[in-house]
Amino acid sequence: MSDERRDGSDSVAFAADRIDGRLLDSLLLLEGVFRDMLDAVLLADARQRIVGANPAALALFEYDADTLIDKPLAMLDADSAARDRPEHDRVDAANRVTPLHQPHIRAYRSARGRLFDGETRRGVLGDDTAARPLTLMIVRDVSERIAIDRATARLHDVASSQHMGFDERVHEMLRIGCDLFELPIGVLSRIEGGTYEIVDVIHPDDGLAAGSLFDLRDTYCASKQHPFCKFAILSLA
Repeated sequence: MSDERRDGSDSVAFAADRIDGRLLDSLLLLEGVFRDMLDAVLLADARQRIVGANPAALALFEYDADTLIDKPLAMLDADSAARDRPEHDRVDAANRVTPLHQPHIRAYRSARGRLFDGETRRGVLGDDTAARPLTLMIVRDVSERIAIDRATARLHDVASSQHMGFDERVHEMLRIGCDLFELPIGVLSRIEGGTYEIVDVIHPDDGLAAGSLFDLRDTYCASKQHPFCKFAILSLA
C-alpha cells in the first residue's frame, strides 16, 4: 500500500504510505474501534505530522481529511508560539513535562477558530523493531467541564472574600454567570405585584440600569413567574 489514502467522514483516514507496514496492518484490524470512538484519535509520524485521524477527530477539529492529513500536529495548538516552534522542540518539551499515557489538558484551535480545552492522552505505537513508530493521541473536549470548574472556583473566591460587600458579591456572581453561559446581558430582578424592578445588571453598553422599573406584563416574566417567586435571575440576549 504505497500511496493509498483511506478517507471518508464515516471511516478512519490514513496516509498509508507514511505508516510502517506491520503497524498499518494492526491499525486496519483496529479501524472499526477507532472509527466508532467518541473521542478524537490522531496518529503522527516521527516528524509529528498527522498520518491518521478518526471521524471524531475530523469533527472536533473541523477539518476534512485531505486538509488534516500530513499536516503538523502543532497546527492544532491554540498557542501561536507553539505552532511556530519546530515540531521536535515542542514535542520534546511536552514529553519532559507530561509522561506518556498520563492525561493532560491542552488548548486547541479548530479550523474555524474555535478554541477549546482538550484532555489529551499520548502513547507510542510500535516496538523497538518498528521502522517507523507512531505517536497516538486521544483528545476529548472538556471545555464545558473546565469552564464549570473555573466558575465554581470564582464563586468560592467571591463568597469567601473579606474585601467585598454584599452588593459587590451579587454583582460579581452575576458576571460569573454571564461568563459561564457566554451571555452578554445578565439581570437580577425583583417582582412586587405588577412591577418588575432591576436590582442589578450586567450590560455591555449600559443599556439597562439598576433601579429601572417596568410593567410586569411587558416582560418575559409575566408568563414564567412562579407564584411564590419574588426574585428572578435572568439573562437576556
